[in-house]
Amino acid sequence: MWTESEIDAYIRKHLKEGRYLHTLRVVKASGELASLHGLDVRKARLAAFLHDCQKFRRESDLREYLSSHPEGRRDSNRPAEVLHGFAAAVFSETEAGISDPEVLDAIRWHTTGAAGMCDLAKVVFLADMIEEDRDFKGIEALRKLSGKDLDSAMLFGLDLSLSYLIRSGKYIDPDTLHARNHFLVLVRDRMEK
Repeated sequence: MWTESEIDAYIRKHLKEGRYLHTLRVVKASGELASLHGLDVRKARLAAFLHDCQKFRRESDLREYLSSHPEGRRDSNRPAEVLHGFAAAVFSETEAGISDPEVLDAIRWHTTGAAGMCDLAKVVFLADMIEEDRDFKGIEALRKLSGKDLDSAMLFGLDLSLSYLIRSGKYIDPDTLHARNHFLVLVRDRMEK
């Protein structure tokens, strides 16, 4: 399994400077959120380091890469904007030697979200949204909520993402819709108890 320094060297070599710096900020935010919620900080940092490791590839390369691996074939037809997360999960498993399913899920779902995500995956998804250089309407509320309640933060973050995608006229991955509805039911049920 690759160490953090080996991953850092790989992403420093392959990612543009802005994307590399974003990754470092997501690593920091993931570690902080994991610590706040009593999760494994090392695993959160590892997933965050790898979450965008395939962002440098062109869409056609991502599709070809996913199609060439049994673990990625089912995701090779997803929209271009989310392919990198699925490719990063395949790369992390096949090339970087990551076998932890929670780390791989955190990498895989960091853009789309998914129903039934583990807490580690929620942390990386949210850290990607709230890293310190992000600035959009609702971010301060999302940052505050992320430190208190991962499920409520996921619902709020997914609502913000969906609003953005609709306003922008972009394709919405079905997993994002399923994730939003999953967290809506989860949070509502919890509030009714």
